[in-house]
Amino acid sequence: MRDAILTSVLTIFGGVLIFVTGQIFLKFFIEPVHQLRAYIGRITDSLIFYANVYGNPGSLSIEEAKKASDDLRKLASELMSKTAVIPCYGFWSFLRVVPRFSDIRDTHRNLIGLSNGVFNTGNSGDNAKCVEEIKAALSLPKELLR
Repeated sequence: MRDAILTSVLTIFGGVLIFVTGQIFLKFFIEPVHQLRAYIGRITDSLIFYANVYGNPGSLSIEEAKKASDDLRKLASELMSKTAVIPCYGFWSFLRVVPRFSDIRDTHRNLIGLSNGVFNTGNSGDNAKCVEEIKAALSLPKELLR
């Protein structure tokens, strides 16, 4: 009888320990990585959505350009914050689960460049270069925005 109770207690304790360990791994590692990857999808969406703005700087109203500029700048800042919350980022990067940190920095810099470039007429060549660098850094399809 004692052996049965001891076995039951150890089984329950082991199950709880495995569940708690799994939840910790999920909350601290898997979810932040998933959020970053989903955020890269948002960046892709914005690159497509605002292509008419940064592709033809100065051709739209100031309000439209300001909204695009603000959205692109917000994407740049949130990208860095999503990256900062991932523990062991170098390990995940080594496994190629997430982009290298240098690629994240390049994307951040180019999103800020696009944000600034929506107002500069005749700047579409620089903006196109920023988009190409973002696509390369985040391993986005080359056909995107052609």
